Amino acid sequence: MPSTPTQKAAAERAGAKCSAHGHKHDRGNARDRAARKAKMIALHGNACVYCAAPIYGDDVEQDRVLGSCLYTLANVLPACKRCNNARNQNGATLRSVAQDHARYAAALRILLTVKCRSAFYPEIREAIETALLELES
Repeated sequence: MPSTPTQKAAAERAGAKCSAHGHKHDRGNARDRAARKAKMIALHGNACVYCAAPIYGDDVEQDRVLGSCLYTLANVLPACKRCNNARNQNGATLRSVAQDHARYAAALRILLTVKCRSAFYPEIREAIETALLELES
């Protein structure tokens, strides 16, 4: 049982559920995050999908395509901190963040090939397809 305010806040965050879907937004423990990051880099390479800047180690962030959904290999793309923060700003569109639309579209198409057992995969897939349409318009 958490005893300090910091421990209580961490426990609340760990158990927090998505208001839209009712599932936990659990990024996993450090080992889970590192394994997912390694698979993501193997799939997409060591460059930000938005600006193509090389990223390594702690500079690699996992940007969720569908922000309201889980951290799964089918829902994350490698991003540098600057682009990930820009993407998380209110009103930022994929088009405004992605400097190389063809590169970003290719990364999204790769995500469509990733097998995912999440019950929320149809929503993730729809978000990817919507993002592709946005880039093409």
